[in-house]
Amino acid sequence: NASKELYHIRKEIRNLNAKIRERLNSYVHGGLNKYLQDAVVTIRNDRYVIPVKSEYRSFVKGFIHDQSSSGATVFIEPEHVMELNNDLKRAIFDEKEEIQRILAELSAKVSIFVEKVSICWTNSD
Repeated sequence: NASKELYHIRKEIRNLNAKIRERLNSYVHGGLNKYLQDAVVTIRNDRYVIPVKSEYRSFVKGFIHDQSSSGATVFIEPEHVMELNNDLKRAIFDEKEEIQRILAELSAKVSIFVEKVSICWTNSD
């Protein structure tokens, strides 16, 4: 609640996270379930992905972000969630920018007291 803008951005981030998880859960519990290594949604390279058995990677259209150390699993960001993941990244960037703006504004407000505090320190010696 530091600003209305930050509140709205964080609300958007929560909504996007929910939409992405909902969409990926439909993959996990839907028709693609037979291609998955595990029925979970995970994150790789700051993107939501699903773990797909390597031999079925061509059945899930999307971007491969990672591979398990054994090579048995690839972590795919399905093409139907790429735009939502992009929207989430943009919202996170917006959040960082708004936090920086708020901190700069607070720093400017506090800076007027720096001189007064330093004068008090000087006079107390």
